[in-house]
Amino acid sequence: VAVTGYSLSGVDAGNYALVQPAGLSAAIGKADLALTGVSALNKTYDGSTAAALGGSARVAALGSDVVSVAGSGSASFADKNAGAGKLVTVGGYSLGGADADNYTLVLPATLRADIAKASLAVSGIAASDKTFDGSTAATVSTGAAVLGGKVAGDNISLASTGAFDDAAAGVAKTVRLTNTLSGADAGNYTLGGQSTALATITALTVTPPVVPVTPVTPVTPVTPITQPPQLAGIIAQVQSSVLPPQASAQAQSLNLSSSLVVTGGSDDVGQPRQDQGDGESQGRARAGAIDTRLGSGAGAPTLQIQNGGVQLPPLAINTAE
Repeated sequence: VAVTGYSLSGVDAGNYALVQPAGLSAAIGKADLALTGVSALNKTYDGSTAAALGGSARVAALGSDVVSVAGSGSASFADKNAGAGKLVTVGGYSLGGADADNYTLVLPATLRADIAKASLAVSGIAASDKTFDGSTAATVSTGAAVLGGKVAGDNISLASTGAFDDAAAGVAKTVRLTNTLSGADAGNYTLGGQSTALATITALTVTPPVVPVTPVTPVTPVTPITQPPQLAGIIAQVQSSVLPPQASAQAQSLNLSSSLVVTGGSDDVGQPRQDQGDGESQGRARAGAIDTRLGSGAGAPTLQIQNGGVQLPPLAINTAE
């Protein structure tokens, strides 16, 4: 540093010669030169921290210094996630010109911009058909769903629920979808795209109730009477009391048939009755609830047994005696 401008004064100043200081040194620091004229631009989430700058960068040097801005500017967000007023760091600029070395470029430190959420278009959600159950609940599948606009590598999961507009049966009914995202990167997206699906509600087949049938008590089978034990005695009694001796002898050579009718009544018990007619000898005897008729020939009555209204197969007894 060269020193000049000093002088001596006073009554005795003429007696002295002033020697200016020599060998003095000092440093000249670079002046800070602020970069201005740029701004950070908002963007939509793209999975990166890259930021864009707008405007035109410039500096204002001192005096007549020749200084200009050189280089290509760059900028980046602090992180990739969507948000408002996020800090943007600027780089990539330098100074040029004859006096550039006298300056230090100061980059903007307060630039901020927004990262808007990306739109995610959902498609391929399917709703399942069902049988009418009185509710609007629908079963939805996202197995074939496509997330249009998803950034590769992002951690996102899609979930969806659905409901029919009403519970009535119908074909190709509208199912309203409620879609949600989860995962580390879900907050960077707004969900759009598919909001409905189609499915069918089939009418419910109603089976009439089965009316229990009261079991019918089977009729106890009646053992057929092949030979009433009292019939032989009745036949002998009738023959002796009704038929004349000559007719009785003749009847012994004929096939005799008798009819035994069980009436179920108790009237005329023990009151035998004898009838004759049409040239044939007939006899009837009643003992308790048994009505016995005796006759011969083709027109003779047959044996029948009735009990409480049930008529059993006819029974005929033939004798050669």
